[in-house]
Amino acid sequence: MLTRLMPCVLPHVTAYLLAVFAGAHTSNVVFWVATPPPLIDDDRLTVGKMLQSQGYTTACVGKWHLGASFHLKDENESVSVENIDWDKPFTNGPIQQGFDYH
Repeated sequence: MLTRLMPCVLPHVTAYLLAVFAGAHTSNVVFWVATPPPLIDDDRLTVGKMLQSQGYTTACVGKWHLGASFHLKDENESVSVENIDWDKPFTNGPIQQGFDYH
């Protein structure tokens, strides 16, 4: 289990991935938290969703720098590394954005 928050500065990677996967643009993004919020709206057409609709099997290889949602141990507490239930899968990640494998 992670024991501390590490600064995660992603001004170039995040903007690039958001543009490639979802055709969206964001200004430079800097996260100083372990769990950035999802950057792709659920209803946005992504490359993965488009390819799946045409019968392709899709995969996202590598790190997902576009945020995610985590299950919390205590819903009344804020999101933190200690409060994330790491036994449950995260949501709003590559699988939910049209990739069969990650």
